Amino acid sequence: MNFKDGKLNSYYTIFAKYFDIPSILGIMGAISSFMFYKKYYVVSLWVLGVVGSAGVVGFIQKNTIQRSRPFQHLVQDTGYSFPSGHAVASSVFFSLITLVLVPVIKSPIAQAVTLPEVLATWLSIIMSRFYFHAHFLTDVISGVAFGSFWVLLCTKVYKWLLHQDFPFMRVGKTFYMK
Repeated sequence: MNFKDGKLNSYYTIFAKYFDIPSILGIMGAISSFMFYKKYYVVSLWVLGVVGSAGVVGFIQKNTIQRSRPFQHLVQDTGYSFPSGHAVASSVFFSLITLVLVPVIKSPIAQAVTLPEVLATWLSIIMSRFYFHAHFLTDVISGVAFGSFWVLLCTKVYKWLLHQDFPFMRVGKTFYMK
């Protein structure tokens, strides 16, 4: 993984190196902090809960299944292969951006630009896992499926909580998802 072996290698190196799990967690933490600052307390904490719990469940899956990585994988990639942590994190990221951030963007032009950019980033992160032989196809598919499923499940829980009479749900501004 370096920036010296051609344009395609450099392209995927950017996404494998700079959009790894800690980076995605940092971006989601910044978005959550901004929402907290804007007094969307519950959804801000919900975003952190979704990201954190997906990471914990993914880690438990990896250490329970203990699938080895493909032959000739990157030296930087350590640990087990199934499911792909990059695929889980990027799928959670893409799903949350699609459900939470894009709908609140007021400008149709900004919305039209944001969604394809996030989608292209998500697909590039996923493709980098194959390009660098970091995962098998099933590792990435299961990571995408789990990350997307987890966000949808947590969205159902959030919507259910909105319709309950819990005092903590009335703190700050309420955020409604479609």
